[in-house]
Amino acid sequence: MQRDLVRTIAFSPPGTKFAAGGTDGILRIFSLVSTMKDNDPDIIAPTLIGHLEGHWGEIINIAWSHDGQSVVSGSRDGTARIWRWRHGEWKSILCKF
Repeated sequence: MQRDLVRTIAFSPPGTKFAAGGTDGILRIFSLVSTMKDNDPDIIAPTLIGHLEGHWGEIINIAWSHDGQSVVSGSRDGTARIWRWRHGEWKSILCKF
């Protein structure tokens, strides 16, 4: 998964995706849909579907919207980013505190 230390993980409301953030400031989005390994339902191999860069500091908090289409990441750099899936790619809005 990540080479740097993972600090926070959050699952989307339907449980089909999760986001992981850590010391490298990159938010990674993984899919859990159709990812059975070796046809064994007890082994899940997540698929990376988003590599979202924008923070300068480590990510310390993640929260999903109720519909699972947006995710917010908070960082030690004093910013939060709202990430939304639009037209086949992730777009972000920067909020500075």
